[in-house]
Amino acid sequence: MLIAIDGTSIYWDDARYRQQMRGSFINEIDATTREQYHQYLRGPTISGVQDLVIADVALAFIREWVRLGDRRVVLAGYSRGGAVAIYVARRLERETWARGLKVACLALFDAVDRDPLMNAQQIPGNVEHAYHALRDRGWGHAATSAIAARPSATPAG
Repeated sequence: MLIAIDGTSIYWDDARYRQQMRGSFINEIDATTREQYHQYLRGPTISGVQDLVIADVALAFIREWVRLGDRRVVLAGYSRGGAVAIYVARRLERETWARGLKVACLALFDAVDRDPLMNAQQIPGNVEHAYHALRDRGWGHAATSAIAARPSATPAG
């Protein structure tokens, strides 16, 4: 299963948000996945008030797909959506219905954490593989770095 959470936008309106984010990495990952179960989720607005709601929606999809027998979780997130993806992985560690469930891959693109309630500073221990692509701000090109999936890894800042 794949949960793909896009980045922050200034738009509350879903149509304008979709227009702004139509070519994002997260949209492309969701559109081209081979996973039977997958869901694209829009990211929060600049205020970030939707972060925890987006996480709850993601967890509801995951819970349903686990009930249907899928136990392979892939989370992808861009910008603040990456921080939400980390938070979802952390919540999966604590949910009784997800006991023993591992996140096979956590794919992050320029993940940032601006919400202290989400505590997305470290990769949770239930993540098997974590990758974080960071923008090279000096040259304007993408530079990729891999971060080990261990609790001491710190992807979002």
